[in-house]
Amino acid sequence: MAPLSLDRLPTRWARLMAASRTALATRFSERTTESETLDDLNAAGDELRRSLRELASLNRWLGGRATLLSGVKLALASETISDIPRLIDVGCGSGDGLRMLAQWSRETSRKIEFVGIDANPNALELARELSQEYPEIEYVQANALSIDWNTLRPDIITANLFCHHLSDSELRRWLVAAAASSASAIVINDLQRSWLPHALFLGLCTVLGLSAITKHDGSISVRRGFTRSDLVSLGQLAHPLKQTLRWRFAFRYQLVTAR
Repeated sequence: MAPLSLDRLPTRWARLMAASRTALATRFSERTTESETLDDLNAAGDELRRSLRELASLNRWLGGRATLLSGVKLALASETISDIPRLIDVGCGSGDGLRMLAQWSRETSRKIEFVGIDANPNALELARELSQEYPEIEYVQANALSIDWNTLRPDIITANLFCHHLSDSELRRWLVAAAASSASAIVINDLQRSWLPHALFLGLCTVLGLSAITKHDGSISVRRGFTRSDLVSLGQLAHPLKQTLRWRFAFRYQLVTAR
């Protein structure tokens, strides 16, 4: 074997880096179709509860709460909003986002009716358990794709880390139905699909010793996330004349569409 020439190392390194970048770009170019553990509507037990609590904590630390709240504030500025708006949170999970919004509404004396919707009865059981001090929050078990919007009469619809759980076709179907409801605004807060947040998330799981479900589902969540162009196209399906799309810390997008 010929000895390795030192003067060829920079070229070989550049080629290796270029190949790595190409592989990463290809892996994150499209949304993965892999399923998360929490997509199983029969998921239950201590591991589910632990994972939901861990995800709620991560959402607080990594800007999820701030992104949701700022989006709701934009929605409340809509000219067609009711005096006492009815906010429907789809895919509410353990209800962490709703409790944060309910606390904010108390502190600002802004009356809002809150309804959390989730298809998993075990997640709703935990949400009700953790929301005992917030009687203004109602929880309803329902599938997001078969919601009766006429009965719920929403003024604001929030989807806080929910949309990435749907396939492209399911997401378009859900968004068109939501936009056709009485809602004055739709607030979407979801993950940026990119190799960097994916790598940082896996490192965070190792450092914090997070559960196997959280690591598995979080990895898939990022790969099922969105690019800016994805969300621009989605916004056109809802309220195309008024949409605000912003990148927010950490590695998430906020899309607010309004009438």
